[in-house]
Amino acid sequence: MIADASHNFTDGLAVGAAFLVSPARGFATATAVFFHELPHEVGDIAVLMNQGLTKWRAVTTQFMTAMGAVAGCLIGLLSGSMLKDAASLIGLLSAGGFIYVATVTVAPQLMKGGFCQCMMEVFGMVAGVGMMIVILLIE
Repeated sequence: MIADASHNFTDGLAVGAAFLVSPARGFATATAVFFHELPHEVGDIAVLMNQGLTKWRAVTTQFMTAMGAVAGCLIGLLSGSMLKDAASLIGLLSAGGFIYVATVTVAPQLMKGGFCQCMMEVFGMVAGVGMMIVILLIE
């Protein structure tokens, strides 16, 4: 639960930093984070219920970890008034956090499925990065 809350905090920082750049970038980032987090949070609720928590307790627990995103967003927004380059700094820290999570938790799981599965996963990640580049160029 601590890892999930810190992940949500990082998402919130990214959203807050994006709003410091522009409202359009903030809404785009918030939308991306929402669609990224929705299946993740639903999956976490299912895992918690499978561990014996009631539905209400699982949802409440996930709601509490989601407050990390609110805290991260507030800190991201407030940092804009304290630091001149807060958006760039927070963006770099968020990117570093995401890269760390990908290399430490996701990459070892890729290797368990064999070469073909690994290549499909890598293709999916490359396609995702490609979509982000296209969105950046269109924006």
